Amino acid sequence: MGNTKSTSSDTFSNSNSQFLASAGVSDSTAGWRFPEKGWIKCNVDGSFLSEKRSTGCGGVYRDEQGNWLYGFSKKLVYSDLTTAEIEAIYTGLKVAWERGYKKIILESDSTAAVDLVNKGVSSGHSLAEPVNQAREYLNKDWKEIKIVYLPRDYNKVADKLAALSHEFQVGVLREYVDPPQPCIYYLSDGVSGKRG
Repeated sequence: MGNTKSTSSDTFSNSNSQFLASAGVSDSTAGWRFPEKGWIKCNVDGSFLSEKRSTGCGGVYRDEQGNWLYGFSKKLVYSDLTTAEIEAIYTGLKVAWERGYKKIILESDSTAAVDLVNKGVSSGHSLAEPVNQAREYLNKDWKEIKIVYLPRDYNKVADKLAALSHEFQVGVLREYVDPPQPCIYYLSDGVSGKRG
């Protein structure tokens, strides 16, 4: 994989089919793929429960064998789903950087969030603050980084971690050295066995 560290809009994919190709997903049956040797894959998800007025996010880091490295759940200030998805990307990048993971493929099941973070927005955009916060991490000294789309069916571990966040107080970041019980079943669910 080539070095994709950049914040210019022409470097990052901006259509659904390009996201799928970048993520190594050629069709809806491809599944979650192991990253190539030397890469770490981070899957993130946002969660929005209007009836509980609750917003959160979660993420998981796995190595080239699909082994659990680390996970997180974070309760966010109540907002909307797109903001939660952008906050998930931001938190995923922040935790990766703090843990020293410098060659990352970050996958999100929100095409809107991936597109906004990859391309950026104008200063007057309603989501400028969370988008710019996430994009600040793209300028750090990564070895290589990609932010790409993955269909929701293959993002279930991150979905479960995001769901756990609704039990916390706003601002709490729960970290998991080992997978929490609700995630264990889904670690192998939807895995294609291929790399990409």
